[in-house]
Amino acid sequence: MTVSGRRSGRLSVAGLIAIRPGSRTRLCHRLRTPRAGSSARRSMGERDFIALIDGVHQLVKAPIVLVWDRLNTHVSHAMRELTAEREWLTVFLLPAYSPDLNPVEWVWAHVKRSLANLAVVALDRLEALVRNRLKAPSVPARHPQRLHSRHRPDLQRTHVPLTSRSQYCRAVGWMTGDPGAVNQVQEIVGLVGGVLGQDVIGTYLHGSAVLGGLRPASDVDVLVVSRRRMDEQDRRTLCGGLLRISGSRNKVRPVELTVVVQSEVQPWRYPPTGDFLYGEWLRAEYEAGNVPQPEPMPDLALLITMTLTGDHPFTGPRPAQVLDPVPQADLIRASVAGIPGLLDDLHSDTRNVLLTFARIWTTLATGQIKSKDAAADWALAQLPPEHRAALGYARQLYLNCPYSEESWSDELQAQVRPHVDRVLAEIDRLRACDRAL
Repeated sequence: MTVSGRRSGRLSVAGLIAIRPGSRTRLCHRLRTPRAGSSARRSMGERDFIALIDGVHQLVKAPIVLVWDRLNTHVSHAMRELTAEREWLTVFLLPAYSPDLNPVEWVWAHVKRSLANLAVVALDRLEALVRNRLKAPSVPARHPQRLHSRHRPDLQRTHVPLTSRSQYCRAVGWMTGDPGAVNQVQEIVGLVGGVLGQDVIGTYLHGSAVLGGLRPASDVDVLVVSRRRMDEQDRRTLCGGLLRISGSRNKVRPVELTVVVQSEVQPWRYPPTGDFLYGEWLRAEYEAGNVPQPEPMPDLALLITMTLTGDHPFTGPRPAQVLDPVPQADLIRASVAGIPGLLDDLHSDTRNVLLTFARIWTTLATGQIKSKDAAADWALAQLPPEHRAALGYARQLYLNCPYSEESWSDELQAQVRPHVDRVLAEIDRLRACDRAL
C-alpha cells in the first residue's frame, strides 16, 4: 500500500469543564484546523482560548472562576492582559505538573483511546470523528452515566461525570481571601510534591487562612505531613524553592512551611519533632547556606490543633485521618514555652508579640485557639481601661496595615511594657490554677 507522506494539517482542541451548583456539569470545547502551508499559527493561541472563555460566559451568563494549568499561553503576558480586561473572570493556576487535578485530562485521554488504531486519510475526516466523539462519546465502564450534548456552531456542551471531582475541588476549594495566596499555595504544593513525591500524605492550611482570613501582613501557613524524613539534598531543594516564592522581595506573602513526619506525631507525644521549618525571619540564614534540620518543635502542638480545627486539606485526606488531637495540657505547655522568645522580640516585633500574648491568655482561659484579632477582642474585654490602648492598636494594625506602614507613637510605646506585665500576670495566674488542679 502506498501512503503519502505529505502533511495535510493539524487539529487542535481546547476544552473547559463548567461546574455550576444546581446545574449539570458540562464540557465546552473549541476546535481549530489550520491547513498545511498556511501562515496561520498551527496551535491554539491566546485569542483561541479567550474566545472559548467568552463563549462559555455568554452561555452561563454569570461570573466565571477559571482554574487551569500552566500552559505557556495560559500564563503569557498577552493572556494576562486579556483576562484582566474581563471583570467577570477570576483566574487560578493549578500546581505545575499536576494533570491528575485537571478533569479535562480525563476527557482527552478517553477521546484519544477511542481514536486509537484509526487511519484517517484527510483532516476534515479526523475533525468529523473528533466532533462526533465529543458530542456523544461512548463511556468507559467505570462511568455509569451517558454523556450528552447539544450542538452549537462554535461551542459544544457535553455532560461529564467527574470521577476525580472530589480531589479537584479539594485542591481549589480555598477561594475566599487573597487569590495571589491561593496561587502561592499551589506553587508550594507543586514544590513539596517535587521533593517528596509519593511520600507526601497531605498538605494543610493553618493559621490566619483558616482562623478568620488572611490580613495585610499575614503569612501563608502550610503544614505538610510526610511518610519519611528528608535527606540533605531534599532540604536544600525545598529551601531554595521557597526562597523564590516567599516574601516581599518576591512581591508575595511570606511563607511559613512546616514539614512533619507522621510517625513523629502519631501517636502523639510531647515535645514533638519537626522535620523542616521555613520562615521568612530566617531568610538570612538560608541565604548563607544553612538549611532547616529536624528539631523539637513545641509549636507543633499549636499548629496541629489549628490544622485540625480548620479542617482544610489542600491535598490528601482530612487532617483528623492522619493527625492525633493534642491533649489540653500539652497545648498549654506549648503556648507558654515561647514566652521567653517573645519577650526578646517585644521591641522589634511589637504588634505580633502583643497579639500572641493575647492569644496565649485566651487559649489558657478558654481552651480554644482563636484568630489574633478575636483573641485581642477577648483580652480587651478582660483588661482594665489603662491597659487596653497598646493591644487595641496592635489589633488595628493587624487588620489593616502592612509592616512597611507600621509606626508606634512614644505614648503608645510607653504603655507596651505595663500591658505585657499585666497579661503575663494573668497567664501566670491561670497556670497556677492548672497546677493546683
